[in-house]
Amino acid sequence: MRRSLHFVPGGNEKMIAKALTLPADGLILDLEDAVTPQRKAATRPIVRRWLETLDFGGRERWVRMNPVFTDYAEADLAETITGRPDGTWCRSRAAPRTSARSWPCWTGSSSATGCLSARRAWS
Repeated sequence: MRRSLHFVPGGNEKMIAKALTLPADGLILDLEDAVTPQRKAATRPIVRRWLETLDFGGRERWVRMNPVFTDYAEADLAETITGRPDGTWCRSRAAPRTSARSWPCWTGSSSATGCLSARRAWS
């Protein structure tokens, strides 16, 4: 049973090291608010490397990508999906005339396609 999820700023080595010592049931590696626009491209491969190489000790591994309507979303997904996270959190708050919505997009080719198809459908 999942009781807690802990957000970790993408690219922050000190914070991921600390997060791996916490009793959270899952870690959400944040590429959205925690990363400035100037650092997004450099941060994605760091998050992918974390997914591929770090021992998460049985915790769920999630990636919080940028909203599907931004120019960052497709690159977030393309870079991190190869690290096989347990899920990708897609926020659509930037959608015109919609309320803030979020949904989990499970990893795999069909989910990656689903996230990107949702972006095209809603834009």
